Amino acid sequence: MPNPAVAAVTTNRTSSNTNCPSTRTFSSHPFFSNSRRTISLNTPASTCGCRRRVDDLRGRIPRFQGDALAANQSIVQTVQRIAERKRTTPAGIALAWLLAQKPWIVPIPGTPRLHRLEENNGAATVELAAEDLREIRESNFTVQGARYPEEMMRLSGR
Repeated sequence: MPNPAVAAVTTNRTSSNTNCPSTRTFSSHPFFSNSRRTISLNTPASTCGCRRRVDDLRGRIPRFQGDALAANQSIVQTVQRIAERKRTTPAGIALAWLLAQKPWIVPIPGTPRLHRLEENNGAATVELAAEDLREIRESNFTVQGARYPEEMMRLSGR
């Protein structure tokens, strides 16, 4: 079953070069950063000369690079469509999806910002209908790219 909480949740491109496939704005996400930041993934596919923020870890994570980033867009688009219908954020849909899995699952997103905390708490009021859950499930999505770079995985003992 696809897991929107693991997918890279992105919104519109924000580069001045809108044809740049490597620039994305990442929105709140329970397993990634809880802030909106523009990052550019300086990949071989990037020909616009974009640079990523040096303090943004996501630029080093394989699932946010090159072909994996492009492949992961299908779940992103599914989550965005549902978020638009529900008038919430993609992060709200990811959290609501987790809540809909089992009654004992409690997502614990973190953020230093009050408005993100309020946004995350709002996910508890988002009701995903069977149709929404079916749309996510039928997207038949598999996350492409490793969760962390190899050097970080070695630090975790895995």
